[in-house]
Amino acid sequence: MFKMEAGFAEKILVLGDCQLSDACVQQICKRHGIKKEVFRFIEYNKVKMFDFEALLDTERYSDIFVAASPHKAKNIEGATSVCQFLEDNSDRLPKVTALRLTTGKLGLSKTNLEQAILTSQLLENRHKRTRVEIFLTNQN
Repeated sequence: MFKMEAGFAEKILVLGDCQLSDACVQQICKRHGIKKEVFRFIEYNKVKMFDFEALLDTERYSDIFVAASPHKAKNIEGATSVCQFLEDNSDRLPKVTALRLTTGKLGLSKTNLEQAILTSQLLENRHKRTRVEIFLTNQN
């Protein structure tokens, strides 16, 4: 019998400025069948002290969404910014999505958060699991 892995990362790390209300985030989550608790928000002023090396080779998060954030942060030696560190280490990180406003600048909006969720690894993993469960159900 085929056995699914016990689980997969069901957390999304959001780095940077978030000016969306809890109610707005909750509404977006509800629309896509996820709980607000899947998000871990690291606000702009706390990004500087966040240990980015701890993200390397971890399976804690399925995705990292990057909004407006400071250039300098803890343990990003050799990189000119947080974004550069994430880009340079993309092969050792969960899926990284830059949240861009219509102006092209990094920033979080209802629209780009929704788009990021729709293309997230979290939803992709859930769809894969559902397809396997349907396949296994049909085999019995």
